[in-house]
Amino acid sequence: MRRLFAFLLLGLALAGCAKPTNTAATTVRGRVFVQGRPLAGGTIVFAPHPERGGAGRAVAADIDANGEYELKTEKEIPAGWYRVAIADPPYWTVVVPGDSPKLAAVSGFPETLRRPDKSGLEREVVNGQANEFEFHIEVKQ
Repeated sequence: MRRLFAFLLLGLALAGCAKPTNTAATTVRGRVFVQGRPLAGGTIVFAPHPERGGAGRAVAADIDANGEYELKTEKEIPAGWYRVAIADPPYWTVVVPGDSPKLAAVSGFPETLRRPDKSGLEREVVNGQANEFEFHIEVKQ
């Protein structure tokens, strides 16, 4: 009886040391293309998808000159479904509303791409694997 009790106690102790299986994903990275070319700069945001069980905070990353991004946080990124928003880098133009010219930020992206709830872009982050996502954006000109 003592041996059985010791065996059960050891089994419970080992079970308590196991890591939960669905708490974090490894990496989330990828590339963004616009009109078939890498988006040189900008921002990408992964926001948890509430209708598909997502909760928590959104995670953002800068898009580099090659269109590449990698989400990095102090904690690991939870697995689950995310809505994605992408913003191109603004370019500056001179606006002359009166006597003094001013610079104004202008964007070529549709406003809906800048909002996770309106972009229509969704991805599932899966535990224990490299999650690599490409986005191909076509903007009507």
